[in-house]
Amino acid sequence: MAKGAGRGLANKVTAEEEAELNAMAMLEFVNAVTAQNNAQMEKMMELFKSSLSELSNKQPGVSPNTTFTHQKCPHCKLRHPNPDGCWELEKNASKRPKNWKPAAERKKKSEEAKVKSE
Repeated sequence: MAKGAGRGLANKVTAEEEAELNAMAMLEFVNAVTAQNNAQMEKMMELFKSSLSELSNKQPGVSPNTTFTHQKCPHCKLRHPNPDGCWELEKNASKRPKNWKPAAERKKKSEEAKVKSE
């Protein structure tokens, strides 16, 4: 009887030791993964900061990959293929959509919106 009891006690100690070893192995794994994630995060932050500084030097509101196919119109300052067909010109008044407003009126409205938001 004593022999069986001794084995059970020995198995219990071994199980506790094994659990402790497993816990230590898991802790090492978690630490390794955490260090790896931190290194990746630092690299990503460096890339983000460099991208941000590059974008701050670019024209606002324009994607760095944008290539314009049309020059700005001298009449309305928008980009469209034919400046002679610009709706700002009186000769093209018949081509204007019903909800069209002159550039000066649109600019005035956008300035009012900026003042209200401040």
